[in-house]
Amino acid sequence: MRLVDAHTHISLAQQEQATELAQRGVWQLVTATHPEECARVFDLAKTSQRIIPTCGLHPWRAADFNPRVLEDCLQKVPIVGEIGLDTVWTDVPLDVQLKAFLCQLQLAVTLGKPVVLHTKGAEAEVLHWLSRYLPPKVVVHWYSGEAKYLPSYIELGCYFTLGPDVHTNQTVQAVCRQVPLDRLLTETDGTEAVAWALGEPYTLAVVPQVLLNTLATAARLRGGTLAEMQAAVYANSFAFLSDIKGTPVCN
Repeated sequence: MRLVDAHTHISLAQQEQATELAQRGVWQLVTATHPEECARVFDLAKTSQRIIPTCGLHPWRAADFNPRVLEDCLQKVPIVGEIGLDTVWTDVPLDVQLKAFLCQLQLAVTLGKPVVLHTKGAEAEVLHWLSRYLPPKVVVHWYSGEAKYLPSYIELGCYFTLGPDVHTNQTVQAVCRQVPLDRLLTETDGTEAVAWALGEPYTLAVVPQVLLNTLATAARLRGGTLAEMQAAVYANSFAFLSDIKGTPVCN
């Protein structure tokens, strides 16, 4: 299918469907948002080479920060995340989030592992720390922050996923237009996020169509064809994954 969901959440009830998607050719970077979820995501990844686990302590769950447990988890995972800061969608105090974020960011740098980044309302703060502790590769998932910070993230070499609301969200459209073509990726953020963004329920079975719709809109915004955009994003995904041990080469 030459499709990549570069950031998604798979529930326990969806695991069989996720494996079926992988068998159909859809690559999925599946996120655990807490160390307790890591084992389940690792087990899911064993079902297909097209399912790649990413693990970290999500800022919404930063109150559970335990550096020893986190370090053990991040030692094992190929990609760290999603990690970051959020002042919009959570009541967890920023100083609590910051301790967890900096611990994980510094570990990612030490371990030489890529990071999936969450930032909402804290773009300046995240940028401040990212400029000091920069992992080998960073993907900013579904960026919807102020446009004035976008060039600085681009300058750091970040990749950016386009969320499923690219059809209507002007901020996501700005990301699509401004980010270099070779650093654009696609994501769903899971079926609940797709339902939230598009206003109707979705199942994993329609993920390929959601990703294709995103690619089609991105192609229109960039003045290219769907085939060109799909090929570019597929290649970009493997460029991001290229340093991960055991990840097949794009073909």
